Amino acid sequence: MPERNVVSWNAMVSAYAKNGRLEEARAVFDAMPERDVASWNTMLTGYCHASLMAEARELFEGMGERDIASWTVLMSGYVRIEDYAKAWEAFRRMRSDDGLLCPDRPSFVAVVSALTGLGDVKLLESLRTLVIKTGWEADVVLGTATLNAYTRMGGLDSAVAFFEAMPEKNGFAWSTVISALARFGRLDEAVKLFDRDPDKTVESRTSMLAGYAQNGRVREARSLFDGMPFPGIVSWNAMIAGYAQNGMMGDAMGLFERMPRRNNVSWAVMIAGCAQNGRPGEALRLLSELHRLGAVPSHSCFTSALFACANTGAREMGRQTHALAIKAGAANDNPYIGNGLITMYANCGDGKEARRVFGQMRSRDTVSWNALIACLSQHSMVEEARAAFERMPRRDIISWTSMISAYAQAGTGFEAFELFQRMLRSGVEPNAPAIMSILSFCSNFGATKLGLQVHSLVFRLGLDTEVFVGNALVGMYFRCGCVDSFKVFDEMDERDIVTWNSMLSGCAHNGLGREAIDVFESMKSAGVTPNEASFAGLLGACSHAGLVDEGWRYFKSMEREHGLVPLLGHYACIVDLLGRAGHLYEAEAFIENMPIEPDSVVWAALLGACRVHSDAELGRRVAERLFEMEPEKPGNYILLSNIYASKGMFEEVAEVRRLMRAQGVMKDPGCSTSASSGTRWSNRRRESVTGSSKCG
Repeated sequence: MPERNVVSWNAMVSAYAKNGRLEEARAVFDAMPERDVASWNTMLTGYCHASLMAEARELFEGMGERDIASWTVLMSGYVRIEDYAKAWEAFRRMRSDDGLLCPDRPSFVAVVSALTGLGDVKLLESLRTLVIKTGWEADVVLGTATLNAYTRMGGLDSAVAFFEAMPEKNGFAWSTVISALARFGRLDEAVKLFDRDPDKTVESRTSMLAGYAQNGRVREARSLFDGMPFPGIVSWNAMIAGYAQNGMMGDAMGLFERMPRRNNVSWAVMIAGCAQNGRPGEALRLLSELHRLGAVPSHSCFTSALFACANTGAREMGRQTHALAIKAGAANDNPYIGNGLITMYANCGDGKEARRVFGQMRSRDTVSWNALIACLSQHSMVEEARAAFERMPRRDIISWTSMISAYAQAGTGFEAFELFQRMLRSGVEPNAPAIMSILSFCSNFGATKLGLQVHSLVFRLGLDTEVFVGNALVGMYFRCGCVDSFKVFDEMDERDIVTWNSMLSGCAHNGLGREAIDVFESMKSAGVTPNEASFAGLLGACSHAGLVDEGWRYFKSMEREHGLVPLLGHYACIVDLLGRAGHLYEAEAFIENMPIEPDSVVWAALLGACRVHSDAELGRRVAERLFEMEPEKPGNYILLSNIYASKGMFEEVAEVRRLMRAQGVMKDPGCSTSASSGTRWSNRRRESVTGSSKCG
């Protein structure tokens, strides 16, 4: 160009920025001989669209002059990266620093989006006062944004009241309320509102269609779709999504193949549907097909494909998807794709690559940090996960829960409890997974008093209706030896197979054989089909309570009445049942006649019974089998030694000790192999049992 003016320069900056070539955009911007506010706003928009808010903020602070668009772009940028607090703070600062600037429609819409993210209804109400003062209360676009905010915050009744008071309603307003009502399960109200819609625009029809599908009424959704004279691509996508949500992937694919035109959303819906309905291979095939067509997959396509790879452990396909995302310029700048990459690599066992992706991300959100913490925890790097947790700029309930669960799973329950207390002090309400982790801590340490306090918290938070929490409470009380488990069980509105099995297992651990039988019979009466775990708990309870006849009867009913083939664990229960009752040789014969090869657990159950009944001869035979199967396990040697010691057979004790030394499993370096040493060792064992010594 022989001559260039500020418009020419701005056009080049804008072109580079819109195409994601920000370094070149900045080079042109820096070379401009003169700049106006539009120039600065163009560069600012480029940074915000790329979610590079640190660079955007630095540029913003360097502006000599700002207009309402400058502030709006900054607020929208923060909303884009879900930093809603900073977006709201920017609005407040605009009102104080540049008081002469009057908010317009885009700025109001941006700040409404920020308040939606914050979930602050009070701030939204105060903002509405300003909207009225500035004369924007009748604007249908702003009204629809406000309406959407109410629905997103869960204030559905407030949303309906606001909708009814709107002086002008467009198709998006009708569709917003219809969608919200359907989403919250108030489908009948959604249908009535749809019937009132005078225009029944494509938007409202599509919302009603989606509402039917979300509530499982796919036939009505399809009828509405077929009744549209000219369904747009959004309606096609909504119908496909409806099929996918209900697991009807064959119908979804058939409709997808018939589409007259597809956009990125069409592909994204199908890829996501396949990934979430157990068809990861099909999801990846669709992504490849989209790429072959020369189209750049959307961010949603990438995240769904990565989800599919993560669920199947398809690391190589995940790496190819990663490479494609890099080519599309989306790998490092988009937090959703970055988060998907972290999760994919973590699930595929490549923690190093997951951490590298996190380190390269230029834009991170809370989900990014949560994904990193989950990755580190998954690879038993709990302290590294804690360090990442402490560095997080913002934490949500998932952050706290992930860290608490990581400690609980690592067996460091006190750290989990300390973090749980800190979470409560910070004002964050625990969710069901966090409660379950702390209940696990209470179970492992027998902390009944703490468990009672957590139970009270469960009621205060309204989590007592969660079946998973109820199951955890049942398990906690049983592990603490408390019969309150029965009270929790009786008060549960909903029970699943885990609930019943937890009751049976708890009865077994507490010697409540008759109670276990009552629970089992109630389970059958309730129409719940017992599984292998149910019988393991029941047989264990019969064993601990000495109910030999009952245990035998239920064991035989497994295959005859329920079609369940007994597993090794069930055979071990019967051996334990017979052994505890003193029927040692019947137990031995039972093992010898088992239809499957007995494992060490089965033989160990009999060896334990031999110790209880001081049967040295049978104990020796059983122990010899175990020595062949598990020569390195010290417990078997110790059990046999205890049997010999209880019979005063100290030379045999010494022989066992020599065998332990020969096998390299001797645990007590102070023990000699002589007979006299064996005598001293057995005496120490007797003292330990009677409580006169801590040795042994």
